[in-house]
Amino acid sequence: MSKFKAFLSKYKYFILVNLIILVSYILISSTVDLFGIDDTIANSYTYNPEFTFLDHINKIIYRIAYWNTKIGEILYFIIGCFPRFVYFGLNSIVLLLFLNLVYFYIYGTKAKEYFNKKQYYLSILSSYIICLTIFPAFSEVLMWMGGSFNHFWTTTLNLIVAMPFRLLLDNYDIFSKHKKLKYFYFVLCIISGFSVENVTPWLIVYMIIIAFIQIKKKYVKEWLFISPIIASISFLIMCTLSQTKARIDLFSNMNWAIDSKKNLLNTFFSNYKFIFMVIGFLLIIYIISVIINKNLRDSLKRLTLVIAHMLVSTISIFVIYFAPYFETRVTTLFFFFSLTLIVFLINNIFNKNFICYLIILINVIIIIIMTARLIFFYKDFNYYNNLRYNYMKTQYESGIKNISCPVYDNKYNYFYDYRLTHYESFYCDVTYIRYLFNDNRINIIQEYIDIR
Repeated sequence: MSKFKAFLSKYKYFILVNLIILVSYILISSTVDLFGIDDTIANSYTYNPEFTFLDHINKIIYRIAYWNTKIGEILYFIIGCFPRFVYFGLNSIVLLLFLNLVYFYIYGTKAKEYFNKKQYYLSILSSYIICLTIFPAFSEVLMWMGGSFNHFWTTTLNLIVAMPFRLLLDNYDIFSKHKKLKYFYFVLCIISGFSVENVTPWLIVYMIIIAFIQIKKKYVKEWLFISPIIASISFLIMCTLSQTKARIDLFSNMNWAIDSKKNLLNTFFSNYKFIFMVIGFLLIIYIISVIINKNLRDSLKRLTLVIAHMLVSTISIFVIYFAPYFETRVTTLFFFFSLTLIVFLINNIFNKNFICYLIILINVIIIIIMTARLIFFYKDFNYYNNLRYNYMKTQYESGIKNISCPVYDNKYNYFYDYRLTHYESFYCDVTYIRYLFNDNRINIIQEYIDIR
């Protein structure tokens, strides 16, 4: 048997599970149309097909120099120079990384022991189903290109950078065997400083906490101190750049931005109510299971660690008070650690072989159903956007400047529309409508109007 066949034989279920998720995600995300001012500007391949290579380069440089130096924004504009299938492929790979990181953050060094077994399959499939069903920023983070690059990609990057520190909690130093890897790791620390403003502070605090834990254990290595210092310096550079200050000044004086921070906690708890309900329900079942099955008590220590991670991740929420505005997409890191808790509880509650494999089968069926429903959901959303555009165009051609922008009605109830969160309002963004009609005198009023 060739090495390739041996590899396929050994990892066939690992490949199958990840392939199911990959195909499902590509099918859903490729259904969603481009829209909004950010997508219009970033996707030069679609909206400016006449651009030369030099035009693309100049546009990227201009964006970096005059608007945004965040790594996610830079990637947004770079990938926007290519056909959309490039984005779909790369974004699906990042999704698989994100879901696999859920598994690795739960089990740490034990991940190798459970890899390619029921714990792994249940972790990955359950994580993806939670994303499809109750992640409140699903559209903003996993469907919209701007959200994917600025929040999904950069959160995943920070989680990768934090992974060596996570492994230290299981008394494993990845750099003891791979010493040259440190230099590449330091480069990643620099890049992580240019991530979304609320995630890098979490990373720095996380690094410092674990560094102090290691000092108490009398385990001191130079990379423990160099890493947070490098990340902090690059983050400070990003925060003090004139582009960053200009954006903060622009948004800080807008009423919607001020109101978003005033209502931060209310919005956060409202959007995450289903996540908290699932966690509460699973915790009750888990506690009952521990009382009945004493063998489960060994998992309490790891449960404490998972909960501690989730609590520390709230730093990324409270940092928003120092940012210009709050949107649900900035909770991506908190969602990740909510996933670790949910998946940990599922894995420990359904730990019997028959039940576990039954749940895995049910997960696959749910993924197929949800993929179909979400495709119908976003197809209908695209159709409604065309109706909405024509409705606004008719008003504009009639000489109306205060244009009514209808809110999506979710007429066929393919899915609950709260999943759209702020994403839906990008179509009613006044900057975008002014761009579409090439008229800066237009004002927008969002209204619930029946247009179909």
